[in-house]
Amino acid sequence: MGDSEATFAWRMFNLNWLPIVLMGAMLLGVVVCTDFSLEPVGFGVTIAIGISLVLIAYGSACTFADLKLIFWFGSTAQLIITAAIVGPLSYVGNALSWPLQDQTLLLIDRAIGLDPSIDCSLCKRSQLAREIPEQWLWPHQMAITRHPHHFNDGVAVD
Repeated sequence: MGDSEATFAWRMFNLNWLPIVLMGAMLLGVVVCTDFSLEPVGFGVTIAIGISLVLIAYGSACTFADLKLIFWFGSTAQLIITAAIVGPLSYVGNALSWPLQDQTLLLIDRAIGLDPSIDCSLCKRSQLAREIPEQWLWPHQMAITRHPHHFNDGVAVD
């Protein structure tokens, strides 16, 4: 990686924190001002892992360690923290009745060759999927495996 590439990558890495901090501030505002709450252990552990990786990345940057190592730790931290923040924000968007884009995303998935109906049909036919303990499943997986007649081509049917 050349010097100009490394400088550009470092600027982009630091710039990526802006939307992450804004989303975190939005989530904090919602939790403080409304009756939404976060599960403290799960959210706290996830954020703690992300912050640990951030500290390793910036600590390595101060000691002029290998750039690949710095960016690996830093970008992994950004992914973990973003995932921890965006998950609860989707519930906020749903509670505010913001238009969700499920059908649009399904069309995009199918356009690029990802078809969730294949996964649903495998779950519908699999006896093993019905024997998985419920605490191991996400809610949508549980609905598909326990009540397959409620789903058609990967989309819930009312």
